[in-house]
Amino acid sequence: MKYLKNIGFVAISVVLFFFIWHQGASYLFDINVERKLEQVMESAQKDYEDQLKKVEKDKKELIDTYNSTIKKIKEEKRASQDANLLSILEDSIKTLSTLHQTSLDGLDKKVKIAEKALENKKEYILELDSLTTNAKYRLNGPFVVSSDIKTSSDYSKKKKEMYADSTYACVYQKADGSYVIKDLIPNEEKTEIQFTTLPFPLQVKNASIRLFYKSKQIRYLTKQSEESNGEIQPPSEVSFIKKIYLSLKTVMSGVLLAIFIAIPLGILIGLNKNLRTALNWIIQIFKPVSPVVWVVLVGMVVKSVVVDPDKDKAYISAYIAVGLCAMWATLVNTALGVSSVDESFTNVAKVLRISGFKKIIKVVLPSAFPLIFTGLRITVSVSWMVVIAIELLVQSQGLGLFVWDEYNSGAYDSNSNIIVGMFVIGFIGFLLDKIMAFVQGAISYEDTPEKLFLKKYIAPIFRIARK
Repeated sequence: MKYLKNIGFVAISVVLFFFIWHQGASYLFDINVERKLEQVMESAQKDYEDQLKKVEKDKKELIDTYNSTIKKIKEEKRASQDANLLSILEDSIKTLSTLHQTSLDGLDKKVKIAEKALENKKEYILELDSLTTNAKYRLNGPFVVSSDIKTSSDYSKKKKEMYADSTYACVYQKADGSYVIKDLIPNEEKTEIQFTTLPFPLQVKNASIRLFYKSKQIRYLTKQSEESNGEIQPPSEVSFIKKIYLSLKTVMSGVLLAIFIAIPLGILIGLNKNLRTALNWIIQIFKPVSPVVWVVLVGMVVKSVVVDPDKDKAYISAYIAVGLCAMWATLVNTALGVSSVDESFTNVAKVLRISGFKKIIKVVLPSAFPLIFTGLRITVSVSWMVVIAIELLVQSQGLGLFVWDEYNSGAYDSNSNIIVGMFVIGFIGFLLDKIMAFVQGAISYEDTPEKLFLKKYIAPIFRIARK
């Protein structure tokens, strides 16, 4: 009953989250649509006014040229006594008058064309406004208008191709004026009506499908390239799945580095009061240092030390910076746990003549274990949090660089891809914390639910396998 109650509360919170998200995206979408339509109208009005100004200027120049030319001809006519010349000048005046009127008519026609273009633009804006309102409430987000698909049969023919690069939805208008809305239309078949705003849940879902499908394609092309012995060029792009793997690899390397530095140093600081006093100021100064500063410092050192061009300096800089950013929680907790070991335990160790390294293994570490592992959990969480910024700064392939590239790309689905990346980052961070909590409970000296779970479900599997 307790679990059902918890599941109910989680379900309610999820529904509320997506409802608030959808309402917020809808509000921002309406603002962006209104702004976009205003911009289109202002642009059309400006084009019309510019065209009118140009026509008026051309008219004025034409009239001035015509008047000056006619004036010169009339002056020549008054000064001449030759009958033939007078006839030629008279014909010239008639011809110029005809050409002048034709030019004026042409300019007036340009004005009418500009007026018609403005009217068409107004009609387009009204139609677009109607279409956005109609489609938004049926699709929960922005959409695309297909120029190739006119009927349901066209849609059915293309349906198999739509999953390769699908985005949002297709809207096309039937002969009777009603709108037909279909989901999943690929890039090459769409005329985009896209507004830069907070993506809707439906957009993010479609973006996640595209990203994972594209990862599958890249993996297949990479495999084909390997099997062809270089005849087929491998894809230059790194898949989304591999970027997740590379970020996890960087984090795990950074956490191992943090453990290698923090736990031994924390034990030494915890055991020696003088050393703790001497090093406390260093810990307090370096603990709040930003990942950006660590990246700059580590980058300078790595570039100086690592001279082999085949080694991935970006990855080396990234995991070292992650380790240095995240190790402080483990260091402080280890020192605190070791220094706060119960005196009765150390007295028993003295009585039993346990000293040195054996004392640390048998007495100190078991007592300090809860605090040490709490520090490790914080270290893992901090590592996953800072790796995004660090990958972005050192240009190391991973989720951080993925988010940055999408932000700079300006593609129609970049905002949705960023939100997908955000959810993936958050979900993996949640899983890492739960895994660390489970491991802590599983290797605890007390009878925890995790340990009972292992004994009940996992241990029998190993016994069966051994038999």
